[in-house]
Amino acid sequence: MVEHVLPKVHSGEVDFGVGPEREPSTDIEAQTLFEIPFVVVFRSDHPLNEKKRVTWDDALRYPVIALKGEFTHRLRADLHESLHDEALNPANEVGFMTTAFAMVSAGLGVTTCLPYASSLIRLHKLESRPLVDPVVRRKFFVFTRRDRPLSPAAQRFSEYLLDYVNRQEWFVQ
Repeated sequence: MVEHVLPKVHSGEVDFGVGPEREPSTDIEAQTLFEIPFVVVFRSDHPLNEKKRVTWDDALRYPVIALKGEFTHRLRADLHESLHDEALNPANEVGFMTTAFAMVSAGLGVTTCLPYASSLIRLHKLESRPLVDPVVRRKFFVFTRRDRPLSPAAQRFSEYLLDYVNRQEWFVQ
């Protein structure tokens, strides 16, 4: 789970970690890996599938299945600033995105995620659209300890990861 990334980097259990933006730490260095906007995920027979453009107001009219923890807390805060009348009040909160996709597949609501999950969205035979008004973006980082240089293998893998991400064609807005 993403909540475990920084503690594992901090303790030295892992060479580096990949995860979403978190509160800064003096002993952890964060290198931006990517920044992409949220999408809404729904079944192909859902009314949102008829829309070319889906706003947050549109999506929040349906039961939302959200991830537990800081991911949803940050999203709620971002949306509160822009959507004063609408609020993110999940109908269900789950620990893993795959659980959210399974619940969406079962017709229990919609979920939001980032476009890097597109292969899982297709695997579950679901549809997605970029969310607009507002466009909310998330940054993901490569986290390392400031006082601990990466091993050559970890350094090479980190470079490969950055190169791989730069070649992706996730929703660009």
